[in-house]
Amino acid sequence: MILLPETDTKAVEPGFVVGELGQDVKVNRVEVSQMPMDDPPPAYGTPPPAAPPPPPKAPSPPSDIKAANYVTISRRDGAIRGAFVVDPRLKIPAQLLAPLLKDETEETRRNINLSTKDGRIDADVWVVSDEEADCKCRRKVRVGVHTGDGNVGFRLHTTATNPYTPRTPLSLKLHTGDGHVNLELPRAFRGPLTVHLHDGRLRLSPALTAVTTIFSESNGISRCFIGDYAESGWADAPGEWTGDEAEVTSRDGNLNLWFDDEKAIREEAAAASVAMGKGKGREKGFFGRLFGGASQM
Repeated sequence: MILLPETDTKAVEPGFVVGELGQDVKVNRVEVSQMPMDDPPPAYGTPPPAAPPPPPKAPSPPSDIKAANYVTISRRDGAIRGAFVVDPRLKIPAQLLAPLLKDETEETRRNINLSTKDGRIDADVWVVSDEEADCKCRRKVRVGVHTGDGNVGFRLHTTATNPYTPRTPLSLKLHTGDGHVNLELPRAFRGPLTVHLHDGRLRLSPALTAVTTIFSESNGISRCFIGDYAESGWADAPGEWTGDEAEVTSRDGNLNLWFDDEKAIREEAAAASVAMGKGKGREKGFFGRLFGGASQM
């Protein structure tokens, strides 16, 4: 893992734009040879179907970060910034482990827990996926992120080769007592998402909106499902769900949610928003207005 030194620099919440890219298609006319008049002329050639665009590429873990397991970073004050690689297959001696939290047992110990009472959290976590193990043998990787007062920028990744590869399921619990949350989930994420916002808004990227079902919004709690709910099997036995799950809480702030492979789209959108918003009193552009410029870290 790599912990970065605390800095006063604030990370600005990126917006995101999804544009429609036009594609020129060249059609070559077929040469017509001399044929008897009673024969129909040959048809023009039809262009081959356009190749589908390559799937977005998720970030890869830095090669200089050693994998670990049951990582605990707990501070009274100050920010937590860093990058971590978690391999749930690693066995760690008991004498190297932090004491269990009040809501933990040895069976439910978090594979990584980042906690500060007063400070920002800005972190990337890669989970090494066990693609060879039988699904019944894969235990969930439990991820905890908690700050009493501060914004959170958290990016959760998996090393699974593609969204359809069997992998280790993820269980995320994120909390901030006072701050905005910018959260990125792997595109392979499939499971329930519960959001507690006491004074803020839930904002999903267009890609996430397309695959997310929001079942209810009541008293500041949004209950959603990311992925194909009908085919997931979650409704049959929600208490025995073995897939992904996430619970996010902010008592005073917004939650902005993306897939982790949308970085290029967001960077282009941020640049476009800045260009469109230059000058006092000008509009910030579509996504600047959509996201209101809040949630700066």
